[in-house]
Amino acid sequence: MKTIITKKLFIYCVFSFVATTFSVAQNWVSTTPQNKKVVLEEFTGIKCVFCPDGHKRANELKAANKGNVFLVNIHSGGYATPGTGEPDMRTPEGDIIDDASGLTGYPAGSVNRFKNPRAESRANWSASANTILGQSSPVNAYVK
Repeated sequence: MKTIITKKLFIYCVFSFVATTFSVAQNWVSTTPQNKKVVLEEFTGIKCVFCPDGHKRANELKAANKGNVFLVNIHSGGYATPGTGEPDMRTPEGDIIDDASGLTGYPAGSVNRFKNPRAESRANWSASANTILGQSSPVNAYVK
């Protein structure tokens, strides 16, 4: 009799632990339709003369759309080549993305990679972002 109670108690404890773990671990996504978010990939470099203006515009866009605009800086191209003692922020992946973007000058940016060529002048980022932000998202996803 004692063995049966012990087994039942053990099974109950395991089941309770598993159920609690799964219920706490889930981050449910809202089923309410939401609009798309924006990822701005900014192509930049340590020697880029006009890139500070690009950074300013990108940060203003993000600040005006809190929680809806995400910035990624990609150091690539000739302006990203560091001098002696300067940090090298280039990556092979950045060069591949740069090559595929169709950019013609720096700074340039790709808003959700929705245009072809994808990279465009910093003067167009806000308009492109507003177009994306006004579109309904086909799915709601959670990323942790």
